[in-house]
Amino acid sequence: MKSTTRKALDLRSVKMPSPAARASDETYFEVLDISPEMATKFLETNHDNRPLGQTRIEAFARVMKAGGWKVNNQAIGFDTDGKLVDGQHRLWAIIEAGVTIRISVAYNVSKDAIKTIDRGAVRTIAEVLRRDGVIPGPKRVTAWCNGERQLLTNLTSKGGVEDTEAYFHRNRKAIEFALEALPDKTPFKPAMIGTAIIVAYKKYPAATEEFTVSLVSGAGLTSGMPAFETREMLIAVAGQAKLVRRQLALKVLRGIQGHIRSEKLKRQHIYAIESSLHFFQGK
Repeated sequence: MKSTTRKALDLRSVKMPSPAARASDETYFEVLDISPEMATKFLETNHDNRPLGQTRIEAFARVMKAGGWKVNNQAIGFDTDGKLVDGQHRLWAIIEAGVTIRISVAYNVSKDAIKTIDRGAVRTIAEVLRRDGVIPGPKRVTAWCNGERQLLTNLTSKGGVEDTEAYFHRNRKAIEFALEALPDKTPFKPAMIGTAIIVAYKKYPAATEEFTVSLVSGAGLTSGMPAFETREMLIAVAGQAKLVRRQLALKVLRGIQGHIRSEKLKRQHIYAIESSLHFFQGK
């Protein structure tokens, strides 16, 4: 992180944790409203932590700025010497977001207990959303959300829970259609296929529904029809891990574009081209 961020904070009026927390001989917990200034003070005691991940910090900061961070059982941790041993990413995120966050803090964490920090299995975004129960098909929706990030902005990093929730609410009708119409099996399993269909649906819902139903069923399709040629392309590339994910989405969009224009296409016309994406983004 940039040192200028810390210099810009006025630390003179920072109120640090209660004396009881530091004086206790046993591990002690309290819930604090941690400001960027307090987070900076805490980070001054950072001790032998793992390297910082800027992507994780930014993801946490987005949640905090949106008001989505809630108190949970995972505390900022200080060892018996008062050194920070857990929570550096959350503290840096508070500074990055520039907001005060209510969060649990643990003091006097023993050296033996430190060995167990961050040893559990990381809960995936889809698992978090499945427990929430609001978003149907959370694993597929999460993959489609990340696909949109790559398709529209070339971001290969994965979004967080809030990103997927916002994506779902922004594209609810399109997602519900894709979940119903698009099988989660070869050759329709790759996430970028669903991503492309959702992007197209937002501007041309009826035509995209018609194309997708034909694409999946294959009924009544003949050579030269965009749905037929797109279907054959998907069958041909199924299992080819080397196919660039974004290219696959652009090819599907090209097929839907051809269907809307009533074009007669050959296989080589189902190509990855940016103008197909622009066709669905234009006003």
